[in-house]
Amino acid sequence: MKLRFSVFVFAVLLAGCTTVEPPPPALPELTFVNMTPIRVDVANVAVVDAYRSPMKPPDVEYIFQPPPDVAAQRMLKHLLVPAGGENVLRAIIQKASVVRRDLPAHHSLQGLLMQAPAVELTAVMKVRFELINQDAPDIVLGHADVVVHREKTLDEGLSPDARANAYFDLTEELMNDLNAGMQSIVKKTFGMKE
Repeated sequence: MKLRFSVFVFAVLLAGCTTVEPPPPALPELTFVNMTPIRVDVANVAVVDAYRSPMKPPDVEYIFQPPPDVAAQRMLKHLLVPAGGENVLRAIIQKASVVRRDLPAHHSLQGLLMQAPAVELTAVMKVRFELINQDAPDIVLGHADVVVHREKTLDEGLSPDARANAYFDLTEELMNDLNAGMQSIVKKTFGMKE
């Protein structure tokens, strides 16, 4: 009886030593409903994600929820509305990287008293838009590129939730910039003539 009791106490103590990872933060969903769709003068729109993340530092986009290329795919499918009679607009996500760079530590008195930026994230998104004929997809009839760039610094000592929120905010800002570029360049180049 004494042996069972000590095994039970040991098991309870051992269970108390294990740590359970907290669930990831509940982030809002990027829906793009606040963005104006672009009616393009084509019969069809094709979205191609040609970006392949290196999946290792200093690139960090693969840990974002959602990763920038996935967010861009959703946005392109939502915003580009075919409204013409022929041809295809191919939207190719060529770059959707976020690179992390550690900033030098501040050793001054001010650096000791205040939280200083510890990490810089540099995000770059490049989408190429190609007008192609459905019957000859290798022949590009016209093209335009939208390239957006965003930087964000993160303070040292951020909690995992705060870091996930910062990543989400960076992705949202990048999508807003991409939308602004599309509203200008894509609408003028491939949009329906009013």
